[in-house]
Amino acid sequence: MTLAVFFGCTFIAFGPAFGLFIFTIARDPLRIIILIAGHISTRTSAVVGSLESPVLVLVLLNDRSTNIVSLTVTTHHRQELIQNQ
Repeated sequence: MTLAVFFGCTFIAFGPAFGLFIFTIARDPLRIIILIAGHISTRTSAVVGSLESPVLVLVLLNDRSTNIVSLTVTTHHRQELIQNQ
C-alpha cells in the first residue's frame, strides 16, 4: 500500500509538469532554448534598473538641483535600449 500511495502522490505532483514537458519541450527543444535566451536581455534590464535605483537616491540626496524626472526618464530609456538590442 505504501508503494501505491508513493506512486499516486508522485503522479499527482509531477504529472502536469511531465505533460507540459512531453507536449512542448520534447517536440521542439530549440524553440525553448531560443525563448529562454530571449529573456536574458529582459532580466539584465531588470537587474540594471534595480542597481540604478539606489544610485538615483544617492544622487538626489547629494545634489538637490538634479531633476528627479530627468533621472527617471533616463533610467527608463536605458532599460528600453537594453531590452531592444
